[in-house]
Amino acid sequence: MKETNLDQVEAIGRTLIPRYFSTVFEGGVTDLYYILKHSKESYHNSSITVDCDQCAMVTQHGKPMFTKAQDPQVLDQLSKNITRMGLTNFTLNYLRVRPMG
Repeated sequence: MKETNLDQVEAIGRTLIPRYFSTVFEGGVTDLYYILKHSKESYHNSSITVDCDQCAMVTQHGKPMFTKAQDPQVLDQLSKNITRMGLTNFTLNYLRVRPMG
């Protein structure tokens, strides 16, 4: 069994940043954020380096689910239209008009 080292150093060069994010989002990710713990920033000539003890990459895959809520007035009207047999007037009219055969 191979032993893995949990202390990994990950670096994304400036030229690879657009490719990195396009690859992530083309893979179906719709939301992405990083949680950095104990981060330290270092400024060098023309670059900024962020070093942190712990980093978590959180992604959400897929599209949000759209839902439709029923109008309370429609539910109230529907409950008033229930007949003694438990059928709505719309259902009774459908059964009357439906051709036999």
